[in-house]
Amino acid sequence: MRHFICTQGHTFSEVAWGLADTVPCRECGAYVIEGCSASESASAAIHGDEIDIVVRHGACNPDGSPRRFTSKSELRRAAAENGFTIYGETPNVSGRLQEERAREREERRR
Repeated sequence: MRHFICTQGHTFSEVAWGLADTVPCRECGAYVIEGCSASESASAAIHGDEIDIVVRHGACNPDGSPRRFTSKSELRRAAAENGFTIYGETPNVSGRLQEERAREREERRR
């Protein structure tokens, strides 16, 4: 798919192989130059934070019911609070979890 813009500002796209000759503008017949679409000019390396998943185990609601997450950072924070990591990330144990583990060790010593 190749994207074109004419000297009058009209844009259109068409399937064209390699460096085939361009066609005149479909609306006004003016000279066209090859451009790119907005999606092609965007960086392919940027990933948004948006997701929409339901977690049924591990980072679920306190009562055990499934919990819906709409952002990766929210899911990562909830997983860390419960002592989990996502896909082998370096663990970042929450302060609450560290305190609970310290209390458990203290109780075992008694």
